[in-house]
Amino acid sequence: MKDHHKFSITRRPCPHCFQLCHPKVEFCPKCGEPLGSPAEEATSDSAPHEGLSLTADHYSERNYLQLLERTIGKPIPRVEKITTKGLGYKEEEGAITGIALPNCRLKTLPPLISALPNIRALFLNNNLFTNLPEAIKFIPSLEILRIDNNRLNTLPPFIRNLAQLKVLSAKSNQIERLPEQIGELKNLKKLLLRRNSLHELPKSLGLLSNLQVLNLRLNEIETFPRALLALKSLENLNLSSNHLIEVPKNISALKSLKFLNLCHNKLLSIPHTLATLPDLKKLQIRANHFIDLPEAIKKMKARGLKLD
Repeated sequence: MKDHHKFSITRRPCPHCFQLCHPKVEFCPKCGEPLGSPAEEATSDSAPHEGLSLTADHYSERNYLQLLERTIGKPIPRVEKITTKGLGYKEEEGAITGIALPNCRLKTLPPLISALPNIRALFLNNNLFTNLPEAIKFIPSLEILRIDNNRLNTLPPFIRNLAQLKVLSAKSNQIERLPEQIGELKNLKKLLLRRNSLHELPKSLGLLSNLQVLNLRLNEIETFPRALLALKSLENLNLSSNHLIEVPKNISALKSLKFLNLCHNKLLSIPHTLATLPDLKKLQIRANHFIDLPEAIKKMKARGLKLD
């Protein structure tokens, strides 16, 4: 009996645009360029990866790494630790677990035909992405995704596919809105969105029950996002350099908060209820309008609260 769910059609990457093409076609349906014969590709010295035969049954991180090398036109070295500064991949027990592709002028990623279950970290910072590459939704094992310093104006709904994500960093983009689906990232601990164009946040953000660090510095937020008040695990909140004119009294709901940065806003006051936060260690409020500190905050300062 045939297994109709088993996908075993061999795909050949186009040597011009890297589209994965059916083995029987002569011209790439995406770019129209000739594909050449598999035999010619396999024996070509000038294109060592163009004879790569890809099937869903045998697809691996290493296959995809080879496609990435062809995309950027240079080898990706193996490294002990991937960083945002250098090209490299990390391997553990024979599986590729991390890939860093900074400063490669990438606008897209080669397509995936099957899920890659081992990659936990992907660094795509300092490229030319205007959209989050759709190939990423086939990497459900991702725990860290860094796509800083690109040209994104939003995050796509398929972000929900990254259920294991713990760190999402999309600093220095042009993001104007976040999808409601971001609230489905139940394992997310750090969300770094500094220097974007956010005016508001989706209500679903309040569902991120494990979120500990949220950086919204240098955005366009005028009203304190109510969704934040549901983040019971939040320890570090940075709302500096926005346009806030008020902080709600029920910010006292953030019982885990340790560090709060409200610098460079338009605040005239801060609520005395901040004094009820049991673990608050540092409060930054400089460069606002004149703020008359509540007596309760002054007492906290006398007891060791770092006030800037």
